[in-house]
Amino acid sequence: MNDKIELSLPGTPIPEELLQPATLADGPAPAAPQPPVPEDAVPDPVFAQPAPAGKKGRGEKPPKPDKPPVRRVGTFTLGVALILTGLCITASFIMPGFDIVTVAKMAPLVLVALGLEILWVTARHGSSRLKYDFLSMFVCFILICASLAAACVPVFWKYYGPERDLTEYRLAHELEQKLYDGLSGLGVTDCSVYINLSGMEFDKDMTLSDLTLQDQVHANLTLSGDFKEQAEFVAAGEKVLPVLRQNGVNDVDLYASSATDRWEASLYGIFSLNAAGDDFARRVSHEVFVTDADGDSYWYDAEAWASRAAYEEEMRQQRAKEQAQDEAYQSGYQAALAEYGLGEGSAADSEPPADGEGLDQAA
Repeated sequence: MNDKIELSLPGTPIPEELLQPATLADGPAPAAPQPPVPEDAVPDPVFAQPAPAGKKGRGEKPPKPDKPPVRRVGTFTLGVALILTGLCITASFIMPGFDIVTVAKMAPLVLVALGLEILWVTARHGSSRLKYDFLSMFVCFILICASLAAACVPVFWKYYGPERDLTEYRLAHELEQKLYDGLSGLGVTDCSVYINLSGMEFDKDMTLSDLTLQDQVHANLTLSGDFKEQAEFVAAGEKVLPVLRQNGVNDVDLYASSATDRWEASLYGIFSLNAAGDDFARRVSHEVFVTDADGDSYWYDAEAWASRAAYEEEMRQQRAKEQAQDEAYQSGYQAALAEYGLGEGSAADSEPPADGEGLDQAA
């Protein structure tokens, strides 16, 4: 107890009262004051060492869990789609027979390729986190659609452009001239022709001999004559059909009209153009010019009007019959009254009978 306690802290002097020996009479020794720590003091390397495994060191943050890697999906597929779209558009400009419209119809295959890419990435990197590049997909989609639309413009221009209309008009005019020479003397007063070329491809220098069965060649013919019977109109139509067939016409509309009757026949296809007799007659429609009870005049189907007129005549006869029956009944009733002196102008009719008198006389 008489030994001195020596404490040495580097760079800090020890007070003198702490160097005196401590006795029991003095009581418990006072706590040694903590020396101030300089701001520029270097920490002891012992305390800076990392904590053992499984223990948290002083001033250390807990380690963050590892995140799965991110895999972008869609960029590869859409890049390939852009390359193929560019190649197809270039081929449509270089090769005239390349069908760009069919390629445009196969655009949904991009969705199939995108789905395959997602499945492949999922199977190969199952622990990865997928990230869809929606912005890239949208931009590529717009580029693909705009490119296909621009490539289809020349095709639609060729199908609906002025060259097609001029070619069809020229062929129709040439056919009208041929039909005028062939139908002369057959009772045709007017003829107009309409031609519609089928398919995308056509030759602007083509002739009538280049027309195929797929091309629509339509003729409107007006027949002269005041036809009163259906057989007359059918006979006139049968004369012109051979000339139309020989010149490649496959659709025909025949017309004939007068002040009271209007006839029409529509023949479409090879079977109709070869129709005759009753087969032709079934394709004929007949209208008559009528005036109804209100004074309105218009064209009406002849068969329907005949049925309507027959019905109205039947109803008129029925009303006349009922009116005759009513008149006969009234005549008999008046005769019976006159027989018993109850008719008009009689004395019994002028004075009211006494109670029960008239009834007894009638009895």
